[in-house]
Amino acid sequence: MAFRQAPAIFLKATGPDHPLVAMSSNNEGEVLNALHRHPEAQADFERAVEIWNAQHADAATLAYAETGLGLALLGQARPKEAIPPLEQALAARTAAKEPAELMGETTFALARALWSSPAGRSRALQLARFARAEYASLAGTAARDTAARIEHWLRVTSSSL
Repeated sequence: MAFRQAPAIFLKATGPDHPLVAMSSNNEGEVLNALHRHPEAQADFERAVEIWNAQHADAATLAYAETGLGLALLGQARPKEAIPPLEQALAARTAAKEPAELMGETTFALARALWSSPAGRSRALQLARFARAEYASLAGTAARDTAARIEHWLRVTSSSL
């Protein structure tokens, strides 16, 4: 699998602290999250965050790995640990006025993480509604499917109040 080899190739060619190594680790983490291999994804996202922080990457770049890290933690049923990186990612994406898809991804992940605490549930519902609106504003089947998934989550969580 090329994604598995890319970090080692970039590491050998550029050294361990190069932004290409971080980008490659971030991409590998996204694939691992999609495969539900969340502990492995977590390690890749943590490496990307570490490198990008050391290289003083802009906050919008860091938001990719912070969102992925939050999703990896959610996938491991560790929502409270997911909140800090997701809060940072959301702040960065909001400040950078990122596109709806990126805002929706981070916002819905944070909503799911906040739902784990009764004190966070009101904000979680607000964030999920915002994420649904972000995806609803986009064209395409994937965006509609994601908006529907968020709508389902809202129905299920609201009924448990």
